Amino acid sequence: MKNSILMILAFGLMVSFAHAQNLSVQIKGLPPADVYLADFYGDKNAILDTAVPDTGGVFSFAMKGSYHAGMYRIFLSKEVYFDIVYNRENIRIKTDYNYLYDSLEVIESTENKLYYGFLRAMNQYRRKFDLLGPPNDYYPKSDSFYQLIREQYVLIQEEIQAYIDGLIAEYPDAWTTKIVKRKRPLFYDLGLGEMEKRDYTVEHYFDHFDFTDVDLIRSNVYTTSAIEYMSLYSNPDLTSGPVTGSIHQSGG
Repeated sequence: MKNSILMILAFGLMVSFAHAQNLSVQIKGLPPADVYLADFYGDKNAILDTAVPDTGGVFSFAMKGSYHAGMYRIFLSKEVYFDIVYNRENIRIKTDYNYLYDSLEVIESTENKLYYGFLRAMNQYRRKFDLLGPPNDYYPKSDSFYQLIREQYVLIQEEIQAYIDGLIAEYPDAWTTKIVKRKRPLFYDLGLGEMEKRDYTVEHYFDHFDFTDVDLIRSNVYTTSAIEYMSLYSNPDLTSGPVTGSIHQSGG
């Protein structure tokens, strides 16, 4: 009986490792210290594994068969980390420790190419939108430049909506698509003033949310969105800034 139990446990371990995918990372300039892989459950992180980088800043984790599809966080230190999306595929990433986000390159992994492509598209959109918002609200309407501002204000919103629609249509079953759908920005009519846009944001902030999607508990999407929504009541700025929450560097 004891031998049978041991054989079952051994078989279970073999199956687990047989289905494991590999997460490989190379970080230029990475300080010599252990790095950690953590999962998400809402805003909570639980450490799953530890790796020791080599002198070239290379380390890897075996993504075991028991790991859920979802977001995972790689801690380079307590205050320096970045997130990845895991969905049963090998992942290869390289970056620079001093420029984690700007230099991050996804070599292998459809999910993470989609994820970081989306983050960068959203950051570019947000910068343009934040710059065009005040001129659209306050620039002299009699000036010929005002019409160009209005056209660009509409155009950049149409472009990000078309980009998101394209991702959803091309990758309907990707785990990243769950995030993309929830993070879709609102479309603001030209006629809305500053306070009207803020009221519109408060009223329609959760238009694209499906709170029945329990898979997203394996990410911080719900918790960060709730915090952003609450900040609308205390923050005078309409927008919440660039979408770079998946990367954090102390002092950066």
